[in-house]
Amino acid sequence: MDQNLTWKYHINTLKSKISRSLFALNRVKHILLPDSFKSLYFSLVQSHLMYGIQSWGSSIHINKLESTQKRAIRIINNKVYNSHTDPLFRHNNILKIRDLHQLQNALFAHDYKHDTIPRSFRTYFTAHNQNKTDLKHPNHIFRQKPPTKFSSLLPVHQIPSMWNSLTNDMLWI
Repeated sequence: MDQNLTWKYHINTLKSKISRSLFALNRVKHILLPDSFKSLYFSLVQSHLMYGIQSWGSSIHINKLESTQKRAIRIINNKVYNSHTDPLFRHNNILKIRDLHQLQNALFAHDYKHDTIPRSFRTYFTAHNQNKTDLKHPNHIFRQKPPTKFSSLLPVHQIPSMWNSLTNDMLWI
């Protein structure tokens, strides 16, 4: 982590780790069956992407990892370097890194709403509006307005805004 909390150092280190994994994937792509190859992706690439993604997932440097993840999906599908990746992600049922970040935030918010998170996070948000009772949005999570643009990227502000943007049909509540 750097002094400005941009996560640049962490993301560069992560990109380097994943690139080494991609080298290994590229070496075995002609030997393994597609299902085995996908399992290798989850263990060698996605496991690194998932670790701590709630903290660093909103970094401005995330695009470096997006390109590395796209390289990985092309390798496991044996496609050329400039193949369009959206259909490949859908075909393999693999989420893009930004979608992984959103999913982890949604799972955290869901756990918060159902009081299954660790005690240290229970005061992280409030379940109701401090100023008035909000009958129109009973499932919303509230947080004070972020004082700066940078702080709006922190999980404490991103998680409630993402959760509140979901419709009631999506909320499994």
